[in-house]
Amino acid sequence: MMSISTSWPGHDKVEYVLDKPIGVIPNKESPEFATFDVEAHQKYVDNASDAQCVMPSSMSLELQRQHEHMFPYEMLKHLESLYASQAQTMEYEILLSITFKNFIVNFNMNNMKVGLPELHNMLKTYESSTAKVKYVLMVSSSAKSSKWKNKQQQKKKASKDVVLKSKSGA
Repeated sequence: MMSISTSWPGHDKVEYVLDKPIGVIPNKESPEFATFDVEAHQKYVDNASDAQCVMPSSMSLELQRQHEHMFPYEMLKHLESLYASQAQTMEYEILLSITFKNFIVNFNMNNMKVGLPELHNMLKTYESSTAKVKYVLMVSSSAKSSKWKNKQQQKKKASKDVVLKSKSGA
């Protein structure tokens, strides 16, 4: 069985077709046609066709059917519209640890839509505001502390008795 590679030789040379849609060739009588590069347009169409053949190979059959008549730029935009919110949610879940639980609740309740740089700044601000508050819990039982004090006093008294006896016995 043949495996399908996720990239093909020279893919970095045709990746630009994902950045913008295929332009329309201007009418020959229009002033735009004089500056229009027909060869560059044809190269773009050829590269887009190559990418159009490869991209569906990594998709499910249903997605292949939905995208069979789309060029790469249109495929990418459609896939982003379908899955962008899921991908963003997954990124946030991966990046946010349990220490940010209150932040996560607040973030989700406000239904915020921000990019990763903005989220990072928000998290840094939250972290710096919560890092200042550190609680130290000291547990002490009054019964234990009074027993401890009694033992200390008994030890002191015993050591004084030993010193007094030794002076008086001399």
